Amino acid sequence: MSELDCSSSSTSTSDDEKCDCSILEESSSPSEDGKLMFSSLYDKQTSQDCYLANTPITAKITEVAEDGGSGIFNAFHSRVYKIELQHGKYRWTIFRRYKDFFSLHNRILLYRAKRSLIPTTRRRRQLQLSLEYDSRGGGGEGGNTESQVLLKYGYENRSQIAAVDQPTGDNGTAVMHTASLKYNKSDGTVEKSLKRKKKHCRLPSFPIWPLHNRADNRKERLEKYLSAVLHVPAYRNLQETREFIEVSRFSFVSGLGGKNKEGYLKKRPGGRLTYGGVVRCCAELMASWQYRWVFLKDSYLAYVKPEGEDLRAVMLLDPGFHFKLEMHQKPRLIIENLNRTLVLKSKTKENAIEWKDALENAIEVSGKQWLQNHDFGSSFPKRRNVYGRWYCFFSFPSFVCLYDSIFFILYFFVSIYPLGRFVDGKSYMENLANMLELAKEQIFITGWWLSPEIYLKRPAAAGRRWRLDEILKRKAEEGIRVYVLLYKEVELALGINSAYSKRILQQLHANIKVMRHPDHLPGSGVFLWAHHEKLVIIDQNIAFVGGIDLCYGRWDDPKHRLTDFGSVSFGSARHASLTEEKSLMSAMRSMSKMLPVVQMCNAGLVSQPSAENPPEQSSAVVVKHCAELEIEPEVVAGEERERRIVRFLRSSSRFGLPNFANLLMKHKSRMQRNSAADCKQRGSQVLSADDGETVDDTAKRRKSLFARIAPWMKLRRAVEEGDLKCENVDDAAMCYEEKLTCLQMEDDTDPGLYGCGKLWIGKDYANFIYKDFTEINLPYNDFIDRRQTPRMPWHDIAAVVYCSVARDLARHFIERWNACKTEKAKHNQRIPYLIPKSYEKVEMPHIFHKIAYKCHIQVIRSCSQWSFGSNMVEDSIHRAYVHLIKNAKHYIYIENQFFVSLLNSNDVHNSIAKALYDRILQAYNDKETFRVYVMMPLLPGFEGQLGTTGGSALQAVLHWTYCSLCKGPNSLLFNLAQHIEDPSEYIVFCSLRTHATLMEKLVSEIIYIHSKLMIVDDLFTIIGSANINDRSMLGKRDSEVAIYVEDCEFSRSSMNGQLYQAGRFAFSLRTDLFAEHLGLSDTSAKRKSKLDVRDPVSTEFFTTWKQIAARNADIFEKVFGCIPSNSVKNFVELKQYKKRLCLGEFDLLRARTLLEQLNGNLVLFPMKFLCQSDLSPSPITKEGLAPSSLFT
Repeated sequence: MSELDCSSSSTSTSDDEKCDCSILEESSSPSEDGKLMFSSLYDKQTSQDCYLANTPITAKITEVAEDGGSGIFNAFHSRVYKIELQHGKYRWTIFRRYKDFFSLHNRILLYRAKRSLIPTTRRRRQLQLSLEYDSRGGGGEGGNTESQVLLKYGYENRSQIAAVDQPTGDNGTAVMHTASLKYNKSDGTVEKSLKRKKKHCRLPSFPIWPLHNRADNRKERLEKYLSAVLHVPAYRNLQETREFIEVSRFSFVSGLGGKNKEGYLKKRPGGRLTYGGVVRCCAELMASWQYRWVFLKDSYLAYVKPEGEDLRAVMLLDPGFHFKLEMHQKPRLIIENLNRTLVLKSKTKENAIEWKDALENAIEVSGKQWLQNHDFGSSFPKRRNVYGRWYCFFSFPSFVCLYDSIFFILYFFVSIYPLGRFVDGKSYMENLANMLELAKEQIFITGWWLSPEIYLKRPAAAGRRWRLDEILKRKAEEGIRVYVLLYKEVELALGINSAYSKRILQQLHANIKVMRHPDHLPGSGVFLWAHHEKLVIIDQNIAFVGGIDLCYGRWDDPKHRLTDFGSVSFGSARHASLTEEKSLMSAMRSMSKMLPVVQMCNAGLVSQPSAENPPEQSSAVVVKHCAELEIEPEVVAGEERERRIVRFLRSSSRFGLPNFANLLMKHKSRMQRNSAADCKQRGSQVLSADDGETVDDTAKRRKSLFARIAPWMKLRRAVEEGDLKCENVDDAAMCYEEKLTCLQMEDDTDPGLYGCGKLWIGKDYANFIYKDFTEINLPYNDFIDRRQTPRMPWHDIAAVVYCSVARDLARHFIERWNACKTEKAKHNQRIPYLIPKSYEKVEMPHIFHKIAYKCHIQVIRSCSQWSFGSNMVEDSIHRAYVHLIKNAKHYIYIENQFFVSLLNSNDVHNSIAKALYDRILQAYNDKETFRVYVMMPLLPGFEGQLGTTGGSALQAVLHWTYCSLCKGPNSLLFNLAQHIEDPSEYIVFCSLRTHATLMEKLVSEIIYIHSKLMIVDDLFTIIGSANINDRSMLGKRDSEVAIYVEDCEFSRSSMNGQLYQAGRFAFSLRTDLFAEHLGLSDTSAKRKSKLDVRDPVSTEFFTTWKQIAARNADIFEKVFGCIPSNSVKNFVELKQYKKRLCLGEFDLLRARTLLEQLNGNLVLFPMKFLCQSDLSPSPITKEGLAPSSLFT
């Protein structure tokens, strides 16, 4: 027998071989701070990064089993040891034989022998060189202090020294658990004294010959030996030790889930669907088997190369995942999913069985959700009881009280994240910018088009800070990985110039990775289809999904402006009487009898400095809430004010908010700068008890009082019910709150100015029908004359989801990224494979249960082999649309960019029109009150003029649109008219149009509807990127993604005059859209109008909707002579119609009078436009030569 001593002497034992028993002595439980961050997966790793910091590894042999498989007794191999290991919260089990222990022991002996040959002064020389370098420039002006040198030395040897205390005394000695350091002032060197603690940690004796009749003794000795090996960092970091206990740098990473089976297996090359034919056959037959480190997680299997530990493949568990074990001379595991076939060879039968059991357990427990059949044939399960709330944009008033602002920020935080929706690009991009600032680990972006130079917050008052490329660069410099997946267009057909976008993004930082897909190679068959989904995913925790690309022309707001010259103008203020204001404030204060409110203001705003009243330091006015109408303020000195605030904020830890006190102090200087700037801007405006308040201050105070009521009431209720506490959340999510607070405080200042510059800069000022984009590489050059041509407003819808649904969307992106990586950059190490986060621990703050909405959400998509590398075609979006239409009870509301769906046609195959036809006919036969609202753009967004060769693409889309709606035997309205006398009693098609004054001339333009939305019965909602045509719906053409939302919380409403329980999410979204289209978004317009948008089925509302749309369309036609129009039946009439003089050109007064009668932007879609002409493209044009599937 032999005995190994890890600390016998300074000469025989290397410094690297000191044990870490001190860790075990100091804490019996793992440190909560010991975590490996998810972002570390893509860093350059060392062997020591595999384990959790300050966390021991325990090993216990729980069972010894006889191996009766061979039938031949062997003293070395006859027993199998079951070893249970624990490292922090991770537990796993391995099976080993005696020969495995013996092999590990020999490797440790070899390591010790090598270390003994290394000169003992080498590390001292390295330290000396490091100190000399620091003294020349790295150590600062004062050179190297004793504490700096000693701490530096301790840091560089952190794996060998368990803990280092701060230097004590004048001699600079650092007290250690295993050694002490002395700093020599004369030559700047560090001397290490190898003073050991009295308790020595030795490796126990290793049993060279296992005695068969002393099995229990041998078990204890092997357990003791393994435990001692794992306590020595140098030994446990050996590759052989990590292989023995099945540990890699993927084992304990936060966010990847629990510890599962790992180990070396031989892999047969080939098996991917990306390669086929002769290439795949030769790879499988001629290439040699290679070792790979394979590891299994809760929803995927992956492997890395042994030498570099770089990910080489990720096999996701999906509906096609299965495996089988073949017993050959070397057992084989054949694992298949929808993307590839993986053949693995194991050394032993027992190891192969262990892998089989691990795979079966993963499939049965965590992977079961990926193998089951889900609704609509989706690859993703329906996530039940996901808490969320639709988004409403708030802004803080100036001088808002600190207590209110903190809780208001908290209210804002919990109201937006899990599930929200965005109407138009302004709210979407502003909140996306804030969410990008919260990123801690990863950012995923994919879209049809991406313009790096667009501004997400407008006007650009902060310079380039909120420009997309600047945001991504800033996050990349912080160490966050950004992955961008762009659609690679056919350059002859589209001018979006994705190559330029890729080049610009890649030049920003090395942490930004960009790929384009697909390549348009001969024979690939991917010339017609596109990647059309639009996703932005942050840390796999927050995901934005919908129809809004981050590109030119998408930013807009409900005002839908047509002009943008840039200007600075002062907003008008309403003059309120002092009596009215005091009465209002008294009522509000009496309602909010809660905690004291501290109003921050500058002393200079209270009184003007004079000889009798010299200027003072900043002070605070403390207002105590009481039932009295007259409230006397008391002035508190600045220092006392800060103490009170910090004392209160520190006490807020009972709410689970311990970071706000530090946050306040951190941003104190910023708030003071904002106050000084605001004071300077106000000038002579003062607040005086004798003269009363200025209009500006009155408005701000009134706004502040209104703003603080809602969050106070909700938070007070939450505190009283004991719900203001947080459950465990993801590591990245824990850091979101502070950053979001900072962003909102920065956005707080309202300068009282409007305009302040152009909203649409350069290429962003667009009109797609007038002129398509050119010279994308010159982003700030206008390509449309703003003085002659109005821009085309853009109406769109998007949503934000959180937690498990965000994980699902991230999984969708990862599947696409990995397929593209395999196809285009398999051997490019700068572009990594991505792995999804675990679903084991995706929890949310408890306060969501009371404040947020509750929904069931499911990810649905369209994908096939060309877009995902999968041999399955998924059309779950199409199935979800058809299912909801067929099962609708009361109404259907659709907003979509296209409507191409025919009945019984060989050219168009989606079933949307057929489902609508069947449901409307059923309602007619059953005498039900049933409504269908369809919103679509008046014209397709293609450059060109109708009736010219340049408008062939526009006419081609119009041709298929009218064939779907009303033209021909396969159209929806034609078939309905065969059974229903007036189909308009059930279905109405509408569009949007607006007007403005451009250079003293009245102009009008369509509002381009780009939404991909359907709401059914105020209960079900689909928001995504899919159009209503074959390209988006069939699955094997364009790739798309959407979310299916089913409400779980309800509010009282009405449906056809009857009491109805409407889903809160769907109801609020629909009513907001109705209000915008009908011009009721403005508060004054709501007061004037008696129209109730809550009941979309009633005869009164449906009739009013159609009347408003018809009247608006008639006014626009009279004033502007708009196209398209029902007055134009063919191309001859079109030419004559364009020559006609419209009212807006010769009678401005009457024209403006008519325009004042408009109600919103709603207009009827003209069904008779060019009904006598053939709109199909001419055979001599390129559109005529292209297959019809390009437009359908």
